[in-house]
Amino acid sequence: MYEDTNDDYSGGDYNFIELSENKFELVKNLKKDFPTELLSEPKTTFGCPDCADQGGLVIQYANNGTIKSWRVDKSKSQVPSYLHNYMDKIEAAIEQINK
Repeated sequence: MYEDTNDDYSGGDYNFIELSENKFELVKNLKKDFPTELLSEPKTTFGCPDCADQGGLVIQYANNGTIKSWRVDKSKSQVPSYLHNYMDKIEAAIEQINK
């Protein structure tokens, strides 16, 4: 599990660092809970992440050496409903690792 330290939602200037094993243990269920519908989604950006200072999420999924990436607005009205529950889980995980 990695965290971007740049907080840049424009889609390119990431600086990922590996989380400690302790932090990984807190959030490891995120991969199990990943919404598989996203893998067949043609869009890679949902809404306008951080355009109105609301922040955004970058979700990356790695499998067998292939990495897929999506940028997601935090405003759920801009995001498919199948992502809403996962967004909540990501936000809860972020709170956990930042304690």
